[in-house]
Amino acid sequence: MSVTAERASDQERVGEVWMRLPRDLDRNAAFDCGNAFARAMTQTTSMIVMVCSDVRFVDSGGLRFLLASERAASAAGVRLVIAEPSPILLQLIQFTGVSDYLHIEEPRPIDLIEEPHPALQRGHSPHWFPVAAPLD
Repeated sequence: MSVTAERASDQERVGEVWMRLPRDLDRNAAFDCGNAFARAMTQTTSMIVMVCSDVRFVDSGGLRFLLASERAASAAGVRLVIAEPSPILLQLIQFTGVSDYLHIEEPRPIDLIEEPHPALQRGHSPHWFPVAAPLD
């Protein structure tokens, strides 16, 4: 399991860090995600975007990670965005009533998408790395 992240290279997105969360966001993954999030917080001044389209399983540890990340980002003046949450993650967030505490960018219907999400575009050459690798 690895959590990947990149610093945005687009001039309009300077200061942003993007993270792709793993398929299983359980207690064990939350530990790795927390380490990656902590490193991301040292690399940004404006926003961390967590791309959650691959998430298929979330337990209480994963939900706690999301809420703790929001709290930490907010305290540091950094905006945390939960981007493209999978249906299961979105249902969990809504069912547990924590949607008021997270900034969620829901996926757009496929027929309305003119361009893929910036982090997913072809030709975009992000610097993705495993959790153990340092940001450079």
